[in-house]
Amino acid sequence: MAIDVISNLIKSVFANIREINGLAPLLLQFFGPEYDSNGTAVLRWVLLANSPLAIASFYNTVNQVRKHLAHIIVQAFVTSALTIGIGYTLANLVVAPVVVVPLWRAMREVPTGGELAGVKVAAVVEVVPAREG
Repeated sequence: MAIDVISNLIKSVFANIREINGLAPLLLQFFGPEYDSNGTAVLRWVLLANSPLAIASFYNTVNQVRKHLAHIIVQAFVTSALTIGIGYTLANLVVAPVVVVPLWRAMREVPTGGELAGVKVAAVVEVVPAREG
């Protein structure tokens, strides 16, 4: 019986994906032509992300009914840790290539032994240990 419930859940999730995927342009026309042309891909990514969410939510509900608090806590912790970790990593992977060229140009403009915005720039940067106390 449990395998039937899980099988039906998975079939239902993928059936909904197919239906909404086909209706995406029509649904987005309600918000305007820009949404229709540009939002379909984003909506498909959201659908892809929500498919495992449906299964995880069902698992969470089953554990609530069974009063398995440890399973609920572990699932929430793992989901949060992965979301924060992957989100932080992806954000930096997107930002770093965008800023590397302007950073390179800015570093080439820094004079050695001169002044930059009223601050004396040394030819060699010295690392000074922190004072104790």
